[in-house]
Amino acid sequence: YGQKAWKVYEDVPIEYPYPHEQVGKNGMAVPPPILEGPCSVDTVLRRGDVLYIPRGHVHEASTYPQGDDETIQPSFHITIALATFDWALSGLVATAAKKTLDEVPEYRMAIPLDVGMHYNAQDIPFEQRLQLENQIDVALEIVRKELTTERINDYLRQKYRWHTSKSRPQRLERIAQSQAISLDQQRSEDNAAILGPEAMKRITMESWVRPSSPDEQSLLDTVRPKQAPAIREETAEILSKILHSAQRAEPVQILQLLSLVNTDDTRKDAGKYVCDL
Repeated sequence: YGQKAWKVYEDVPIEYPYPHEQVGKNGMAVPPPILEGPCSVDTVLRRGDVLYIPRGHVHEASTYPQGDDETIQPSFHITIALATFDWALSGLVATAAKKTLDEVPEYRMAIPLDVGMHYNAQDIPFEQRLQLENQIDVALEIVRKELTTERINDYLRQKYRWHTSKSRPQRLERIAQSQAISLDQQRSEDNAAILGPEAMKRITMESWVRPSSPDEQSLLDTVRPKQAPAIREETAEILSKILHSAQRAEPVQILQLLSLVNTDDTRKDAGKYVCDL
């Protein structure tokens, strides 16, 4: 809605940043040289326009004075973010390597307590340091052997299935709600002319009618008034005849109201019998 001026800066502070590395967020300032540098995009977006911004590129959007009086007009845009860092190879390799080593009981055990307790790794007792170095060498061999394209593919598929199963109930519920609302609106609009109070207001003795179908009967609850309509005493007899005749008609049969009554007096005075229920 409306329009905004957009700038996308050419230089990138951090190549392919993770969420905690995004400048301009979480208290991380944008380096001044970035804002002083060139822009790869400097344009105005209007209703219907789409702009793709690669991951890590600093950008800004702003409204601006428009028209002869240079008033700032309201504007609204929607951002759709793709979490591409979830597919970063470093993260995938690290996760797949952990899953691979977790299958070896030895690598589930805690490392020697002296590791991490010294400023210099050379101060770790020789036996413990040698043990850890051997474990690292074997771990790298296991990972090099087991970590394959197939392994990463299987991990990603499992991750996608987990996310899908997690979000699927909520998505299906929203879809069902939107479909129900749309269906109710459509039913209301499509049937207002043939069902319910609005249809009754337009009926005269010269109108053509037919019995409602089973589907239309199921819709009557959505359009039927909460209180039964009051029928005038002078029209009660003629309405009873019409209803009695209509109930005996076939569902697809279309009839004129006068033909359902079929009396000379009714035909002569048809103008008086207006169904203003």
